[in-house]
Amino acid sequence: MEFDTVNQGYQTILQFVNALSKSVEAKDRYTNGHSERVARYASEIARRMGKNSEEVKSIYIAGLLHDVGKIRIPNIIINKGGKLTEEEDDYIKLHPNAGYHILKDIDCVPHLAEGARFHHEKYDGTGYPNGLAGEDIPEVARIIAVADAYDAMASNRSYRKVLPQEVVREEIQKNKGTQFDPKIAEVMLQMIDDDVNYELREADVTTKNILIIDNEEHVRRQLVEYFQGEDTYVIFEADSGFAGIEIMLNHHIDLVLMDVLMPIMDGFTTLDRIRSVTDQIPVVFLSEEKDVDLLNKADTYGTADYLIKPVTKKALFDAINYMLK
Repeated sequence: MEFDTVNQGYQTILQFVNALSKSVEAKDRYTNGHSERVARYASEIARRMGKNSEEVKSIYIAGLLHDVGKIRIPNIIINKGGKLTEEEDDYIKLHPNAGYHILKDIDCVPHLAEGARFHHEKYDGTGYPNGLAGEDIPEVARIIAVADAYDAMASNRSYRKVLPQEVVREEIQKNKGTQFDPKIAEVMLQMIDDDVNYELREADVTTKNILIIDNEEHVRRQLVEYFQGEDTYVIFEADSGFAGIEIMLNHHIDLVLMDVLMPIMDGFTTLDRIRSVTDQIPVVFLSEEKDVDLLNKADTYGTADYLIKPVTKKALFDAINYMLK
């Protein structure tokens, strides 16, 4: 959807909001682009409902920031690979109220905080955080709820690919009047029927975030050069284990390439710290020494692979492609 580029104030707000929403998504390794897609779907629903251009713009921004409260949820919970415990699930359910408190003092965009706070409410009153029902749920949240649920089904997840369009349509239809406002769900169904090529979905190709941790700058430079022209990768660099851990706390990382013999905090110590948070991220050790004891120790620590420096481009990408399958 295209907006009025003449409105410089709106464009400034939009740039800031986009940056904030991407910061939120950097925490979650499985929701790349989710907020932007929800914003597009929600604003298109609003347009089809007859909202004026200013209302459509406001709903677009509310869609971008509907999950902003997740910025206050620990990464260890957001990126957990398996089923959440009841306690962890309760923690996740704090994000709507957290989002409300982040956004409640922003008055230049109408209903912004309401979209964040109530987008998990259900039309039949069984949602959270307040158990609101029907039209007691603010309209912006009812719109975002449909768009959010649609994108969850039309996106890749750690445990499955994008669902077939007919399955997504059936779920929206089945939950009219229970999970969703029936009138808004009907608009979403019309959008699905108009989307004959199933373009309203996450693209099959997604970027992977790779973190290089090595105290030697020339090694990092060489590895980074190997990724030049490879648009499917985003590269992060750290010159120590401490700096690498800091990056991982603020960004979702899909794979770590790490020197094993760094001073102060070596690869094994760093890997211990990583494993205390998650065992879902593959770690590839790099070393100038092909030492049997090091290889055995690396294996017991659960490294995904072990490459000898200087690493060739072919060896690097063979390991990466295997690890990220």
